[in-house]
Amino acid sequence: MNKKQEIKLAKKALDLLKPIKPKNWLIGNFTNEIDSCCAIGHFLRLTSDDPNDYSDYNCSDLGFNAKAKSSLRQLSVKNWGLAGVNNTESKEFKQKTPKARVMSFLKQIINQK
Repeated sequence: MNKKQEIKLAKKALDLLKPIKPKNWLIGNFTNEIDSCCAIGHFLRLTSDDPNDYSDYNCSDLGFNAKAKSSLRQLSVKNWGLAGVNNTESKEFKQKTPKARVMSFLKQIINQK
């Protein structure tokens, strides 16, 4: 994926994920199958044929959503990928919530020079 494609994907993810309330973000799981997901889970769900389907099948990128997996997991900032930023507070991403860390991560990709 080239820089232009990364920025386009990050913008799409930011637009889709921004409206989701912080309480509906998970750490360490794709979905709770009710109303919450991690960043990857939300993105996959919102770009699926049924955005209201919180099932593991619809929100996981393991195996059956391989195309999305290959693109989303290629995004990186300072050796951090989307899943790591979602799940872990770090020196680079100090925000307290997964949503805030992911928003920062995506904005860094969009604003890279």
